Amino acid sequence: MKALKQLHGKAKLQYLWDYYKLPFIIICIVLYILVYNIHGQLVKKTTVLSIAFINVNMSESLSQHLTSDFLDFEHLSAKKNEICTYDNLLIQENPDSENLEYAYASSTRLLAAIDAKKIDLVFMNREAMEQLNKKGYLSDSINVSDFPLLKNAKFDGDIYVGIIKNAPHKDECLKYLDFIKKTAPET
Repeated sequence: MKALKQLHGKAKLQYLWDYYKLPFIIICIVLYILVYNIHGQLVKKTTVLSIAFINVNMSESLSQHLTSDFLDFEHLSAKKNEICTYDNLLIQENPDSENLEYAYASSTRLLAAIDAKKIDLVFMNREAMEQLNKKGYLSDSINVSDFPLLKNAKFDGDIYVGIIKNAPHKDECLKYLDFIKKTAPET
C-alpha cells in the first residue's frame, strides 16, 4: 500500500490495472449480464396469440386489423403484448405444382411450429383446411368469409379459421373468433 500512495497519475492507474484487472473485468462482465437480463425482461412482450395464414394473402391493412386491433379490442397494451404471425405459408398436394418446393418448405415450417405449440389459429382456404383436418391438426374450423372484417377482402373462394388442437392460448382463440365476428373494418 505504501507503494500505491507514493505513485501519482498514470503510474498509479497502471499499478491498479496491473494488479486488479482480472477482478475489474469479472465485475464488468457480471454487470453487463445483469443489465442485459434486466433490459430483456423489461422490453419482453407476451405472446397473446399466434396466427398462421395458409394459402391466403392478407393485405397490410387487413393484417393490421387482425392483429393490432385485437389487442385494442382486448384492452391489451401493444408495448407489452404481441400477436405473432406466420405469413405466406402454402400447402399443396399437387406434385405437378410449380410451387412444390415452396409448399414443401412451408409445410415443414408449419408442422414444426404446430408440434412446438407455437400456433393457435390458422386462416386458410378450403384446400389447406382439408389437409389440416386430414392430418388431425384442427380441433375446429369455421367459414369466416361472410364475417364483416373479411367480407370485402376479395379472396379467391372461402376463408376458414381453424383452432389448432394443441394451441397454447385456447381461451384467447375463442375471444379472437368473437372479435372477428363482431368487428367491421373502418370505412
